[in-house]
Amino acid sequence: MALKLGLAYNDILSNEPLPSGELVIDDTGLALVISVRPARRDDDAQLAQIAYETWSTDTSPLPRPARDAPFFATIEPEHVLVAATSSLGAVGFATLLPAAELSDRHAELCAHVQILRSTAVAPRLQGAGIGGILLDAVQREAMQREASRVETKILSTNPTAIRLAGAYGYREEARLVGRYQWDGRTVDDVLLALEIPHQADGFPSASLSSASLNMDSYHDIG
Repeated sequence: MALKLGLAYNDILSNEPLPSGELVIDDTGLALVISVRPARRDDDAQLAQIAYETWSTDTSPLPRPARDAPFFATIEPEHVLVAATSSLGAVGFATLLPAAELSDRHAELCAHVQILRSTAVAPRLQGAGIGGILLDAVQREAMQREASRVETKILSTNPTAIRLAGAYGYREEARLVGRYQWDGRTVDDVLLALEIPHQADGFPSASLSSASLNMDSYHDIG
């Protein structure tokens, strides 16, 4: 399992300039610096691979995406944040959309809300804290968009994602009990929300290790 080190990259001595970001060690012992940036069109193949590899019936009510399905077929890069390293490229992502774009009516009434549609981390780096790095970036991006609220839905069969979201300030606001039934089980759909103060002195943080997440929200659920 990958480990997250409690070091800032500025604390590491090196003869070479280092990019900003957080240091993690993957399951082979390789040190990687994780930074979060806006998605680019050329991320498509790597993001599609991550989405394919991290899908499960525990994390999504939707069918598994085809292995060769373009990632940007259903979402624009401007709505995607990418966790990346200089050597591996994309290793995780979060999709964040304005609620107003998902509302057919009265869009102006929810202009203050952003929807965290999904978050995923490449399997080889699950447990390194990249999910938390992405959630921090989501909050910063939401603040840049002048939002005061971020909403997401997570299946009750994905308790790791629910715990991680809770550690970063998300609170359960509603639960659709028995919303889905498959594989002989009944699954709840859990609505969580993060309230963003108008003037934030900082961001919630947590030491909880994160596994692969897939938070399906309004846009994904038919």
